[in-house]
Amino acid sequence: MDNNISEATVNVEGTGRKRKPLNKYVKIGLVAFIVIALSIWFYYTFFEQHSLFGFLEVAVKSLRPFIIGAILAYLLKPICAVFEKWLSKAFVKVKNRNTARNLTINIAIGLTAVLFLAVVYVMFAAVIPQVVDSAKAIAGNVPGWIDSATAWLENVTKNAPEIQAKIKDFSANFAEKMTEIVNKFMASNDNASTIIFSVTTGVKETLILLKDILIGGVSCIYILHERKKFAAQGKMLVYGIFKKRWADKIMEEVHFTDKMFGGYINGTIIDSFIIGLICFALCAICKVPYAVLVSVIVGVTNIIPFFGPFIGGIPAVMIVLMVSPLRGLYLALIIIAIQQFDGNILKPKILGNSTGVSSFWVLFSISFFGGIWGFGGMVLGVPLFAVVYDLIRQLIVKGLKKHEQSELYEEYREDQNILMQSKAEAKARRVGKLTKMKQFKVNKEEVDKDEKEEKEDNK
Repeated sequence: MDNNISEATVNVEGTGRKRKPLNKYVKIGLVAFIVIALSIWFYYTFFEQHSLFGFLEVAVKSLRPFIIGAILAYLLKPICAVFEKWLSKAFVKVKNRNTARNLTINIAIGLTAVLFLAVVYVMFAAVIPQVVDSAKAIAGNVPGWIDSATAWLENVTKNAPEIQAKIKDFSANFAEKMTEIVNKFMASNDNASTIIFSVTTGVKETLILLKDILIGGVSCIYILHERKKFAAQGKMLVYGIFKKRWADKIMEEVHFTDKMFGGYINGTIIDSFIIGLICFALCAICKVPYAVLVSVIVGVTNIIPFFGPFIGGIPAVMIVLMVSPLRGLYLALIIIAIQQFDGNILKPKILGNSTGVSSFWVLFSISFFGGIWGFGGMVLGVPLFAVVYDLIRQLIVKGLKKHEQSELYEEYREDQNILMQSKAEAKARRVGKLTKMKQFKVNKEEVDKDEKEEKEDNK
């Protein structure tokens, strides 16, 4: 009877009739049809009707205060940890450990919040008013720049009277034409209602954003206070769902991601802050106009690797060039010198090779994630790509071991180590040459000084 199961016919229960089993190709066809049908339904339900995107948009808006709070807590966590370390030594003599722990955490969070609010206050009270004044000064100088540009064009086109007449007509009637364009735009009811709606929407969005920031600040304090508890709960969740082998791997990747993002973001912020201060000091020494505005632009855009110096430097130089070409040249030289100092000395000292990603992949990650998420993608693209790069590397190593080709990876590592060692030796030689040049200069100065003293003694 068991042998008959493999035959081409089977009995249908209760009928006595025989039916051929389904062909395997028919089964494949049915599965393919179901998959395609479900895919089409999924597409039209979630993408064509925007149900999925609508749900995600509502979810992100609802969770935005807590997202802001989580980001602030993640950025302030190192500062809070430093305060906790200092305060734990101060309360070491307290007998009740729970009391000492609560005092340490609460005072550390309070000091972190005060420090953060002080930095924000300094930004709003000192930097932003000067930036606004610089912007007003630039707006006030626009008519003078137009007159200068018109005079230059008239001088260039002095042999072409027709073009010169058009330039004079445009310059003379520029203000009237702009006023006429604005009046025509405002005369239309549709345009006026659009402007009113845009202003109302902007005010509403601003109020909502302020509310989210306020709630985010409160949630940031709670997250800082309960961060160790949340970490323990997350660890229990991972080990409760996955097997120990996979849970260990997940926790390892979580620690690696935290190290990558935390070190990169905090180091980049510190580096950009120092670059902004150096730029302001040099601009003040060289009497570059709009020094605060230029320094803020250079410091903020320096957060973006590779493209940051160009994104911030070019418009800053253009602004100063309109006021004084000589000062604009000074600013260009200052920015070039600062970026050389940052790329070769400051940033390696602060960040080191924190991401472990080559320059090509840094450029790729900035372009790719910047195209997807804009400014945020350009800032966070490098550490995010570094995490993905590490996962791919581990998968490749595992695959090579599985196929008994581990020697390929070992050869690759040896080549990379040799390359890194050669770069380090070349850098050491450059530093050695500079040191020798400085020593030679010092020795020459000492010899000249001795010769001068000897001549004076002879006299």
